[in-house]
Amino acid sequence: MGLWKKVLIGGGITALITLILALSLGLTLGQTKIKSTFFSRSYNPRLLQPPSNLSVMFWSDMKDVVHGLTAKRKDCFVTLEDTLLGSVLDGLMWCGKEGKNGTFSNGCPEWSECEDNPVRSFWRSASAAYADAACGDVTAMLSGSTTTPFDPTSIFASIEVMRLKALRVSSLNVVMALKKNTKSDCTNASLKKLQNQLDPNVTYTCKDVAEHRVEQCGSQPEITCGACW
Repeated sequence: MGLWKKVLIGGGITALITLILALSLGLTLGQTKIKSTFFSRSYNPRLLQPPSNLSVMFWSDMKDVVHGLTAKRKDCFVTLEDTLLGSVLDGLMWCGKEGKNGTFSNGCPEWSECEDNPVRSFWRSASAAYADAACGDVTAMLSGSTTTPFDPTSIFASIEVMRLKALRVSSLNVVMALKKNTKSDCTNASLKKLQNQLDPNVTYTCKDVAEHRVEQCGSQPEITCGACW
C-alpha cells in the first residue's frame, strides 16, 4: 500500500480521491452529480509519466505477477500503476451520486456494471495517456493460461496497442507467461491480431517464458534486466 494511502486510511480515503482527482483531472468534484457515468477530462499527464530510465511494461490478465516483479525490480520495468497517480488510485473506488455533492468511495458501480463508470473511465483515459508516453523498447506480459491472450475487450488490446507509434516506440516485446498447464503461447492466433493492430514500423517480438522465471527475476537482483527472459 502506498504511503499516501497509509497516511489517510480510515480518516481520509475519500478526501484523498477527491483531492487527487480534482488536481489531476480538473474535476469540480463538489458539484458532481453523476451516478455511474463519467466523462473523460484533461489531467496533468506528468502524473502518469514513466521514468525515462525504465522500460514501460503493459500487461493483460497478469496484474499480480507483473506488479510482483516491478515492486521488487524498480531498476527494470514500470507499469501505469507504478506512476505517481496510478500508485495512489490503484485498487480504489470512487463515484459521484446524483443529488449529492462530493466524491464517494462506497456504493459505487463495479468495473463491469456500466461502460462509463468513473473508475473504468479513468483507467481507460490514463491507459491511453500512458501508452502515448511510452518510448523505446516496451514490453507487454500476457497470460498463457487463457485461450485468448490478446483479448479484444482488454485495455491493452482496445486502447494501448494502437497508441504505440513508431515515432516514439521502436519495439514491442511480448512475454507470454506460461504455467505447467498452459493454454496458449507465442503461436496463439490472437497474437496475429495484435501484430495487425500494431504500427507496422514498430518491431514485434514474442517469447514464451515460464512464470517461475519471471518470479525468479524479481527475487534475484543479480539477474540483469535484459536477462529476465
